[in-house]
Amino acid sequence: RLVDEEIPEGAIATVVARLQERGYINDANYAQYFVDDNVTMGDRGPRQLTAKLRQKGISADLVDNAVAEYTPEQRLAVGTRVAQRVVRHGTRKSHVALVRSLKTTLMQKGFDGDDIDRIIATAAPERDEEQENDLLLTTARKVWRQKHRYTGRERRMKVKQALVRKGFGYDLIDNILDDIEAEDDDE
Repeated sequence: RLVDEEIPEGAIATVVARLQERGYINDANYAQYFVDDNVTMGDRGPRQLTAKLRQKGISADLVDNAVAEYTPEQRLAVGTRVAQRVVRHGTRKSHVALVRSLKTTLMQKGFDGDDIDRIIATAAPERDEEQENDLLLTTARKVWRQKHRYTGRERRMKVKQALVRKGFGYDLIDNILDDIEAEDDDE
């Protein structure tokens, strides 16, 4: 950066040497601080930490050493923090869709499969059948109204497809659709 500012080479070398003497430029300390900061406040898994540090120009061996000190308990704590945020925003999703969203988010944040399984076992809420049925009924009625241009069997199949994509089970969908069709016929 100093070269971009057109500062003479001799001055750059002097400044860098002085900063290194005082401990301000130290890639190993920076990498360790970056990992520790992530444990305290961040949301990155080991793969994403590795990628970010390498992107910043830290050597591979220093990155590997810093990330190696990222313990399974710390990964679980950070992953749980991420999962709680996803759960908080996923209140209108089926349990299957919520778990799918958790897995996707954790993978994108750089956690591996074993960590993801442990995090989901810890942070995912238990399936609440009553809440799931209420959500299915509300969602099914909404989709039923949206698919009004279709009739008969085709409408039923379009609604069923939409509900399966949202993570609801076939048996529950069939029962709810029977009820909705009966309501629709009564009107």
